[in-house]
Amino acid sequence: MWIGGDAEGIYTIDPKLNFQSFHFEKDFATDLLKNYYGVSVSVFFNWQQQSGVLPASYFLRFVTTQNKNWIALNRIVSYYDKLQKKSSAYPNYQN
Repeated sequence: MWIGGDAEGIYTIDPKLNFQSFHFEKDFATDLLKNYYGVSVSVFFNWQQQSGVLPASYFLRFVTTQNKNWIALNRIVSYYDKLQKKSSAYPNYQN
């Protein structure tokens, strides 16, 4: 299922999953990462919202594998281990 938000982009939702809806406070991606994965976009991904810059939702990327949800934002790749219920980030290498 595809869902579009008011200037929040397009999201895909698998209706077979146990999806829980929620009202977001800051933006969809920021609140999802905080509420579901327990990470702050400003701390975990070094993301600082700036005036005139699109919210994190526009730049966030997810890929799901059997036991991990891979998450990328602001040149930082991380994953959430579903079995351990823990988020981890790879070191941020910048040239």
